[in-house]
Amino acid sequence: MKIEEFISKMDSFIKEYPEESKKALRKEANAMRKELVDASPVGRGKKKKISKSWKMSMKGSTDTTQEATIRNTSPHYHLVERGHVMRHPSGKVLGYKQGTYFFKNTIDKRKDSFTENIAENLFKQLKGKL
Repeated sequence: MKIEEFISKMDSFIKEYPEESKKALRKEANAMRKELVDASPVGRGKKKKISKSWKMSMKGSTDTTQEATIRNTSPHYHLVERGHVMRHPSGKVLGYKQGTYFFKNTIDKRKDSFTENIAENLFKQLKGKL
């Protein structure tokens, strides 16, 4: 069986082999997390760096509920990602710091190849069983 045929029948293989599909999803999610670590901006003197705060968790046990969640636990992540208003301690607005959108850009860059990479990982795991 070639990879093109496998991708067209991937839904049936996910239902038939849920553990192997979960491993393939975990492997691709970890690769995505590593790419986010590389894309994260390096701050100056922050105690809790954004690049060291990426966490990945898996949920679901059946083929329809499998889900990988990647999140950042840094308390200032949302400020760097989306931007924020800069204020003086007196409350006066000094300006606006534009967000970097590194998370969104990384996800958009990998969106097309994500499903293909999961299919390739699953194909490698199921090669002896097919």
